[in-house]
Parts: sequence; C-alpha cells; structure tokens
Amino acid sequence: MTLMSLTPFLRLFAALTAVLVLATGCRSADHGTPVSGGLSAPATTTVAPATTTVAPATTTVAPATTTVAPATTTVAPATTTTFPKMEFVAHRPAVKPDEVDRPTGPPTLRELIQAYLKPEDHAWAEEVAFCESSAQPGDVFSFAVNRSSRAAGWFQHLPKFWEERTEAAGIAGASIADPVAQVQVAAYLLYETSGGRYHWVQSKGCWGSSHSH
Repeated sequence: MTLMSLTPFLRLFAALTAVLVLATGCRSADHGTPVSGGLSAPATTTVAPATTTVAPATTTVAPATTTVAPATTTVAPATTTTFPKMEFVAHRPAVKPDEVDRPTGPPTLRELIQAYLKPEDHAWAEEVAFCESSAQPGDVFSFAVNRSSRAAGWFQHLPKFWEERTEAAGIAGASIADPVAQVQVAAYLLYETSGGRYHWVQSKGCWGSSHSH
C-alpha cells in the first residue's frame, strides 16, 4: 500500500473514532443525575414546636416585725454630799486595851486637845480655836480659811510656815487640813518654840482676857 492510499484510510479511521467517542459520551450523560426537572423526593424539614416552661413567680414577703423596747427612765436617788472622813497622817495616841475593839468615829477637837496638850492648856486651846476659826469642842473638822493670809484650820496655821513646822513636829508631809496635824503643830508651837502663845497674838483680844501668860 502506498503512502497516498493510506491517507484516506486514516481519515476514515479518525472519523469512526470520533463518532464512537461522541456516542459513548451521550450514553454516559443519560445515566447521570438530572440538573433540573428531575424526579426527586421533596425535602422534608421537621421542626419541633418550641416549648417554653416558665416557673410561676413566687414572692414570699416576711411580715414586718417591729420590736420597740419599753422606755425606761432611771432616776438616780438624791445624794447628800457629806465631807469625807479625813485620813489622819499622824498617829493617834494609844488607846486603852479594853477600848481596842470599841467602834469610834473621828476624834473631836476637845479629844485631840486633851491628847496632845497639857491639862492646864485645855481650856485655853479650846478658846483660841473658837477665836481663830469659830471652832466648837465637838467639831471633827474645820473648813475655816482666811481670805487674805490663807491661814487654815482650827488654829489658823499659815501655809508658808506649814512645811517646816510639820517637819519639826515629826509629821512631815501632813496636810494642813488634817485635824490631828492641826493640833499637833499647835502643841509644837506652844511647847517647843520660844513664841509659845504669842503665835496666836492676833486673836488675843478675844481669848486674852481670861487666859494670860
């Protein structure tokens, strides 16, 4: 066979091949899934109904309770202020053994004078105390204070001399308001100093007529 006689043959072969390919493609296309208009099961969507459970609102209101404490008015009892008993700094004279357990109150002016002064000076000392501070024999304390000199107590001792005189009398640190110290310092001035009764010369016009030294 010559080259020229093969060309028509090849052409025929190519044409047959092309027809075959086309036929095969069409057959395959017939068995595919249709693009549109085909029979297919309708789409079914099941939607469960929305269910909302709302618990009933419950409001519990506790009953209002108001507790009012009863008004209490406390009235303090009336208090009568009395001057406190003095704490004596100096030692009191020794008491008799049979009087140790006997309850006693603060010593009076007369008792202190009798304890610290000589018998011959008892009446004079009571009179001086009366002239100096209006003291009475039964008094247990004196509030008398001289406004100008600040002399204080039954025997009107001067504050400016009080410290040194209490030291000399052996009762250093005693208060000028201490009734026992008042009489003890008076006894010291009367018996231990040269002034004697002259220490109360300012009131001599009151006591001097019946008690001269």
